[in-house]
Amino acid sequence: MAMTASAFDTLTTARDLEAAGFERRQAEAVASAIGNAGDRSATKADLGQLATKAELGTVKAELGTVRAELGTVKADVRDIKADNKAIKAGIADLRTDIAGLKGRIDGAKWGLGLFLGFLAALGIAIAARIFGAF
Repeated sequence: MAMTASAFDTLTTARDLEAAGFERRQAEAVASAIGNAGDRSATKADLGQLATKAELGTVKAELGTVRAELGTVKADVRDIKADNKAIKAGIADLRTDIAGLKGRIDGAKWGLGLFLGFLAALGIAIAARIFGAF
């Protein structure tokens, strides 16, 4: 790499650091790190890729909108959970009601069977009186 007038002189810097009390290895390492940092400096093209304040403002506003929408979504999820809980409670009530109806149906079947048995016996008794004893 060709040195320009504004290039960083690592040798001079290392000697200055050594004169200031750094050990030679430390002075060389610091000077080298500073010199290499120049190789990684941002170029005009790199700086052109940075967002402007206006662009950052737009992103910030959009982020605010997203946060507001997220709040709405969270509220909707809470409502859905509450609805789901109410539905589950309703289903449990229906199951209880169905179990009660099954009991009533079973009772009605028994009563109907008893009634039909009574009617059959009555019919036999009436037939016996009309037609004589069997």
